[in-house]
Amino acid sequence: PEAKKMLRRFVNEYDNQGDTALHWVVRTACHQGKFTNEVREILQLLLQIGANPLVHNNRNETPLWLANVQADVNHSEDAK
Repeated sequence: PEAKKMLRRFVNEYDNQGDTALHWVVRTACHQGKFTNEVREILQLLLQIGANPLVHNNRNETPLWLANVQADVNHSEDAK
């Protein structure tokens, strides 16, 4: 409980590129080409503690947009 409380304070902090923890996790999963169960658990935890999937970084990307782009790429590859 104390760790979650602490994380809530920082979950939407961003780096010099405007990326939040959610951006980093989604982008990492995208670069690996898959969303593993471990990644899904991390995403779920971040969302539960208040991570905003609609926050824009300096490139105007949201974590939700990044995940959607990856889903489109995966869907296109599956259709081949």
